[in-house]
Amino acid sequence: MISRIVEPELDGHLGPIFEEIAREFVLELLARGELPGLDVGSWWSTDGQHEIDIVTVARKDITNVGTVKWRSSPLGRDVYEDLAGHAAALGVDESIPWLMIGRGGVEDSLLAAEPHVRGFSADDLYQTT
Repeated sequence: MISRIVEPELDGHLGPIFEEIAREFVLELLARGELPGLDVGSWWSTDGQHEIDIVTVARKDITNVGTVKWRSSPLGRDVYEDLAGHAAALGVDESIPWLMIGRGGVEDSLLAAEPHVRGFSADDLYQTT
């Protein structure tokens, strides 16, 4: 019964929860001074076409933007390009850090090609320091 009823719906349920856990993780990074900023939230455009899961701010300045995906495979170029479109709509560019947080992490080749991107996996969110 679990495999037939619960498991097919589990990923849909865990996505929003993972986003909230990721925001708490980013807030901790801000508090420790590992990322610039003072607070974290999310952003949606007024036309509903754009959404950014992670937006950090310090006073009135945006200090980081990021995306969160509950995907088992590492996040790749497709997710990066999606974030780039949303970041452009918000009016930010690659001069600030971009965060990509995925259950399976981020492709190493993407991180090597895009030095402004910091990648994190679910394992990173649960490590204690």
